[in-house]
Amino acid sequence: MLFFKSEEDLKEFHQSMLRDHERGVKFIESNIEYHKKMAEIYRGSSYPGNRKMVEFHLGHLKKTETDLQEAKEQQKKAVEKYEAIYLTPQEKAVRKGLTVIMGGLCENA
Repeated sequence: MLFFKSEEDLKEFHQSMLRDHERGVKFIESNIEYHKKMAEIYRGSSYPGNRKMVEFHLGHLKKTETDLQEAKEQQKKAVEKYEAIYLTPQEKAVRKGLTVIMGGLCENA
């Protein structure tokens, strides 16, 4: 808690980091859609120079898909870290599919 005045400030910082990860994943997904659409547009063209553009967009598509996998892994790790710090034992149990009864746990049928 070096730079934060309170635990609530630190929690808010972690929440903003989670939102940033989510925005990053969405951006990469939209980038993938862009490269797919552009490759299709150039693929449908009869102009000979457009073949290079198809290859360009397909190359970027492969790289961007790799970036998406990495971003999703980072997002998953960030969520796990956040949950480990801030979720109560009852909230953790509910996330695992257990039912919380009077402070105890029982498995769902």
